[in-house]
Amino acid sequence: MANSITQLVSLTCTEEPLHSEIHEAMLCPLSGQVEPMRLQLYAQHVNSYGIFKRIPRKPVARYFRTADDAEIERAYWTTEMVKAYETAIKGNTPVAGPRVRVTTYGKVVICFLLIALAFLIYTAYAQGLIGGSDAAVSML
Repeated sequence: MANSITQLVSLTCTEEPLHSEIHEAMLCPLSGQVEPMRLQLYAQHVNSYGIFKRIPRKPVARYFRTADDAEIERAYWTTEMVKAYETAIKGNTPVAGPRVRVTTYGKVVICFLLIALAFLIYTAYAQGLIGGSDAAVSML
């Protein structure tokens, strides 16, 4: 279901690395042992229809086990991981950059829409449908 919604809306997400820190002694939920873990923060860029690009204020975070670079899903994070994540977020929030940005393609599309709207208004004015001319009154 989520995949069909993504295809319908045409969203693409890209992630730009912001900050990385290694915690030497942290309990790994995958192995159950104390291992070095890497916390990686990303700025997520959401591009919809190629027209708008949105950057959320809060960065996205992922934990990796440094031994084999295996990602640890957020559902398996320990309380120690959550606390380290919260302290890392405080120093890296808000994400720099514009919140919503219109792409070049979006500017071209908006420009064509404005030209079409101006053409429709001019056509209605030229035919006397707007503007209060005598031709519009005689049509009634």
